[in-house]
Amino acid sequence: MVYTDASLSPARYQWEENSAPSKSSNCGPACVTKIAQFYKDTWYGIEATRRLAAAAEVPTTAAQQCTMLIKRGVPASVRSVPSLKELHGLVDLGRRPSIIGVVMKRVPPNVSGHSFPDMHALCVMSGGTRDGVRGFWVNDPNFSPPGGIRPDPDNGRKWYPDSVLQGAMNFPISVLTPNEPKGIIERGRGRIAGPDCNIRTSMSMATSANIYARSNADGNTYRMSDGARLWSNQSQYVFLGFDTSGKWARVRTASGLRLFIARMVFVVTREP
Repeated sequence: MVYTDASLSPARYQWEENSAPSKSSNCGPACVTKIAQFYKDTWYGIEATRRLAAAAEVPTTAAQQCTMLIKRGVPASVRSVPSLKELHGLVDLGRRPSIIGVVMKRVPPNVSGHSFPDMHALCVMSGGTRDGVRGFWVNDPNFSPPGGIRPDPDNGRKWYPDSVLQGAMNFPISVLTPNEPKGIIERGRGRIAGPDCNIRTSMSMATSANIYARSNADGNTYRMSDGARLWSNQSQYVFLGFDTSGKWARVRTASGLRLFIARMVFVVTREP
């Protein structure tokens, strides 16, 4: 499986069996493992990642976690990030997941989903907008896989609004981040089945422009309401995979515009 977005790669949790015997201290190595598997399109054991730079059953530092990530083949560094704006700039596209440290007692329980109060590593996968509010999609490793002692009800995609992180951290903060975003090669192709379709510009209903459009034989897509040309898709749509609900195809047009097309009218001609 080739991962085109960090939030689409499987969640990783410090309470996985492969995280023994350091489960209680493996929040950082679990986040490192999450990032490494995204960049390398593979799977790694969490305790095995820890042993690349640290002894067993002790909390790991950002420097140790950086060494782990580098040894997994992902060049990385710990950098100072002065504000939420710069954090969004790093992670928003979903191609450069990064690790932050948060004092969890400063995070509301309805956001964190657990009662651990101390410094804790979180993997920030991407930025986004939900119900008109800016924020981040986060993989919190302090859970277990389904069937475990503490299953994650959000399946590795917790929503942290900007206001929560602003209150939980004192900027500037240290962030462990890969040196470059993951290079995404065009992984697939797709087309619209039939001339008419419903297209979204965002998965947030608050910010998306729903477009009722017609894809014409001239290789362009036109808005039905006024006939305005919207974009070119001469080479078909670049297919980036389905969203987490499975109801929308994530695509890119020939002009570089990222869109969501209803799955019921989208035909995948080449898998990612």
